[in-house]
Amino acid sequence: MKIFPLFFIILSLPLISERYLSAQQSENAIAICKNITIKNNETEINIKELETRGEDPDLKNPILVKKQSGIPFSGRVFELYKNGQRRASGSLKNGKHQDSWLFWYDDGSKKCEATFNNGNRNGLWVCWHENNQKKYIGNYKDGKMDGSWVYWYENGQKRFQGIFKDGKERGGHVRWHENGQKKAEANFKDGKLVGGSAKYWNSKGEPVDSKGKPIDTLEEALK
Repeated sequence: MKIFPLFFIILSLPLISERYLSAQQSENAIAICKNITIKNNETEINIKELETRGEDPDLKNPILVKKQSGIPFSGRVFELYKNGQRRASGSLKNGKHQDSWLFWYDDGSKKCEATFNNGNRNGLWVCWHENNQKKYIGNYKDGKMDGSWVYWYENGQKRFQGIFKDGKERGGHVRWHENGQKKAEANFKDGKLVGGSAKYWNSKGEPVDSKGKPIDTLEEALK
């Protein structure tokens, strides 16, 4: 039975597709939820006191159990960095992640807020860059991206905006360069790229093809 760091498991999030970009880049997605409150009679235990049941790919929805008994744990847990700073904090129900969770960087600044239901990502999620600029915001439904998702660069410029339904791309998706110039746009239907809808620009705002090469004519740009 393997023991995996809780932080690694939780932040191994699904990647957003960029099929209509040249390198098919993708990013994690993490986002906002309710603040976590601890009841007076509720105590937290260190995640080191538990172990993860199952091997990949089961770790997408891991079950955390007590080391001695193997019984799935219910209650609040936390994880610490080596420097003693808190890394993660949240609740488990029958060994699965439940309700609100918080994550921090090793300097103590907040990294992300998240919500779960029966181990699945569910509800609004938010993540910040280390400089406290917002990084992601979006919604999950039953473990799948659902609704509007937005990403930002560390400088605050918008990086991506698009809509998902049941984990699939839907409607218009737009990406920007770090300087604010539009990078690409395309339309999707049921997760599939609508033919001829993808357009690309370089960081100067000039039309390019999917590999970043200049496009000489307006007709080419509109293909």
